[in-house]
Amino acid sequence: MKPYGIKSLSILVVLLFGVGLFNLTSAYGSSQVVFGGGSERWRPQGGQYNMDIYEAVAYIDSFHTLATLIKAAGLEKTLKGKGPYTLFAPTDKAFAKLPPDCLQNLLKPENKAKLAALLGNLVVPGKIMALDIIKMTSVKNIEGIPLRFYSSGDSIEVGRALILRANIEAQNGVIHAIDTIIMPESFVGAVGECPTS
Repeated sequence: MKPYGIKSLSILVVLLFGVGLFNLTSAYGSSQVVFGGGSERWRPQGGQYNMDIYEAVAYIDSFHTLATLIKAAGLEKTLKGKGPYTLFAPTDKAFAKLPPDCLQNLLKPENKAKLAALLGNLVVPGKIMALDIIKMTSVKNIEGIPLRFYSSGDSIEVGRALILRANIEAQNGVIHAIDTIIMPESFVGAVGECPTS
């Protein structure tokens, strides 16, 4: 058998590296949809988190606000359950886009049900990976409300939210980081200063 040359080995290494850590530059400026890999405590080297979805959200640097809201809404038990679930997870920067009064109102005890509905809007039964999403047009979340998917070129959207990082795997499902809050239509005029998407 003919031995591999240095050039062939180099190509093979590049291909193998690309399978594990490849990214697609989004049509939306400098945003990226990244599949696997990455820094900023997004995902450990070697595969999925050895923890459930809630624990992964609480661990990842970019989801501090989301972790706090999940606990306040009482959704922690669901996301620690057997699942599997898919969570479309707004980053801290996504929550920072909201008017301050919106989050303050949602955290009031009388609005706990509305907060739970907002977060339930982001959770889908089943483990839906990025390659599944691009083949779908919609899926119902745990609230029974359809979430619409749009894919164009190298970008994937759910509602009006762009998926920034896909396929963050946990023991009981998968997380996709998104850049915008997906507000339920029922929030129209219902929770202070909260806008709708």
